[in-house]
Amino acid sequence: MHNVKFSYRMELQFSQPVWQHSFSLLAFPLRLPEQQIDYFKWSLQPDVTLQFQKDSFGNTIGVGRYDAAHTSFCYEMEGVARLHQQKREPEACLPVYRYPSAACQMTDQMQNFLKQCGAAQDDRLSYASYLMNQLYQMFRYETGSTSVSTTAGEAFAQGCGVCQDYAQILIALCRASGIAARYVAGIIAGEGVTHAWVEVYENGMWHGMDPTQNRLVDDGYLKLAQGRDYLDCRLNRGVFCGAAVQEQHVYVSLEEQQV
Repeated sequence: MHNVKFSYRMELQFSQPVWQHSFSLLAFPLRLPEQQIDYFKWSLQPDVTLQFQKDSFGNTIGVGRYDAAHTSFCYEMEGVARLHQQKREPEACLPVYRYPSAACQMTDQMQNFLKQCGAAQDDRLSYASYLMNQLYQMFRYETGSTSVSTTAGEAFAQGCGVCQDYAQILIALCRASGIAARYVAGIIAGEGVTHAWVEVYENGMWHGMDPTQNRLVDDGYLKLAQGRDYLDCRLNRGVFCGAAVQEQHVYVSLEEQQV
């Protein structure tokens, strides 16, 4: 078990004033048997009252609106959690995790890769790990090579990408092999930005895999959101009036806390 302190800061800067800014935030840590949240607080600038709701994937969404003109917007949160993967409990699998989603469609190139990997094994968890390893061997991490709108097929075709791309490609490969899989957005130690990984379903349980690092998820991973792909796990979404160009900066941290 790891006791950790975590924080997340998302700041938007607008090139000129905007108004009637409607937004939704997804950066609230999930409360799970394996992820006990002992302390949590959040703040917004400008100060806005949030309305909270749950989506169909179990994520907490904070929805708000700020009508007055403003040139910046900042959401911050921090907390303390106890992370213990061994405390996971059986969980039902939503049917949508078994089928292709908008950003996780198979292409002919990906189908050929899957054929080269060989037939799926009876032990689906081991086969998912094998697919992760094969992807890690052929795919290259390269910042700036993709965007948030890049699909699994587009990233696979160019052979490089970031954690979002690794995750969406592995999800597509798993689902095409009959293995239910979902996308996870969160925070891990040693990174200044958010991270993405995968969970695959076997024997009534979800099992975390990090294809970017070719490893199983351990007690150093804090979950913020989960869904079919990145599109379900966007931590910040918004629309506003005005012709401004926006610039986003995200800062995160997760460190082990001595008890």
